Amino acid sequence: GPLGSDHHMEFCRVCKDGGELLCCDTCPSSYHIHCLNPPLPEIPNGEWLCPRCTCPALKGK
Repeated sequence: GPLGSDHHMEFCRVCKDGGELLCCDTCPSSYHIHCLNPPLPEIPNGEWLCPRCTCPALKGK
C-alpha cells in the first residue's frame, strides 16, 4: 500500500547522500555499504539490520 512498512529513507543516514542504499529490515534507515562501520564489500543477501537495530537496546532495570 502507500507508505507501507517498506518505506525507507531515500538517503544514507550517515552522509545524507542518495544512490545505492542498503535498507534496514526493522526500521526505515538506509545506508551506503561504504558508510557502515565496518564497511561492507557488497550488499548482503537476505535480511540486514542496521547498527542502531543490532545494538542491544538500553533498557532500565
